[in-house]
Amino acid sequence: MSVTANITTDAEWFVGEDKTLTFTVVDANNVTVDISGWSLEWDLRLTRYNPTVLLTKDTSAGIVVDPDQVTNKGKFYVQVDRSDTTGLKAGTYYHAAARTNTGNFDVVSEGSAVLRKAAAR
Repeated sequence: MSVTANITTDAEWFVGEDKTLTFTVVDANNVTVDISGWSLEWDLRLTRYNPTVLLTKDTSAGIVVDPDQVTNKGKFYVQVDRSDTTGLKAGTYYHAAARTNTGNFDVVSEGSAVLRKAAAR
């Protein structure tokens, strides 16, 4: 099941900073799912339907599935490096995360993503 997970200004995500984004996978009944062994991919785009991917992360580079799927069931973390957003402008983007195991391509999270510009930059 896909969950809308907007990254709002409350997330305090700024251009040119290291940031860890946290997501939780749930099933159709809104119950967290054990995602041990899952391959995941996360993309950032200008708009929902824009085919150009500005930034991508996956479980081989940039996504960490929480190793404690008993206490932190369904949680995974997207590690955005400072250099990943340095060339982007502040604004509202669109993101989506999907399970990418063979035979199991499923979108698990999607929504808008607000990237802010800090006064210090």
